[in-house]
Amino acid sequence: MKPSLSATAALATALFLASTSIAGPFKPSVEKLDKKMYNLMERFINLQSEAGKKVPGDLIKRAHGIVIIHKVKVGLGLGGEAGGGVALIRDSKTNEWSAPGFVASGGGSYGLQIGAEESTIVMLLMNEKSLDILRRGKIDAGIEFQATAGPADANAGASVDNIDAPILVYTNSGGLFAGAAFKSDGIIPAQKRNEVYYGNSLQEVLFQSTRKPPKIGQSVIDILMHYSGEKVIEGKAR
Repeated sequence: MKPSLSATAALATALFLASTSIAGPFKPSVEKLDKKMYNLMERFINLQSEAGKKVPGDLIKRAHGIVIIHKVKVGLGLGGEAGGGVALIRDSKTNEWSAPGFVASGGGSYGLQIGAEESTIVMLLMNEKSLDILRRGKIDAGIEFQATAGPADANAGASVDNIDAPILVYTNSGGLFAGAAFKSDGIIPAQKRNEVYYGNSLQEVLFQSTRKPPKIGQSVIDILMHYSGEKVIEGKAR
């Protein structure tokens, strides 16, 4: 399902309204985390508007989990990158997305191109085993799993049917992976953020919690379902 420009604008507007219309007094740290989630999904929407880089809806629909990270170059040379973002998983019984939990990714070599200061990175977790990067503490996904660049702009059908890599990676930094496995210092739980925002650990938010996502978290889910073709932006059909 390919959203129109007006639908994409509506997505961004809906997400902005969700981030600014939450009632009641909140600690500044919670407000900052709302803003971080909002900014991250704006970056995801921008990635989905880039031909040749966007994540195919069929693969989002098939994914068991998703990690979206904003990576920033913080220094020169190796090890000069840091990032953070959110992760969600699908319930194996209901197929519904969990609330978004906070994750971090430090150092490593996602390979920001020369001159590039930041990038948006999306990891699709395509089977139950790949969810171990979220169940466990810290995993180098490039070493412990086969993490490869995913096919972009694929149409429904045979073009994605034969994909069997556990983790597919997308980024807005062109030519970043060249079809090969990537190396990183791992995806780790941002436990302090999860405790402030939810009062739970990342593992509890993703795998144990039955709580409904917060309003902006539901907007994140709606955006993923929109781009997977499971829900129209107006929310009238799935």
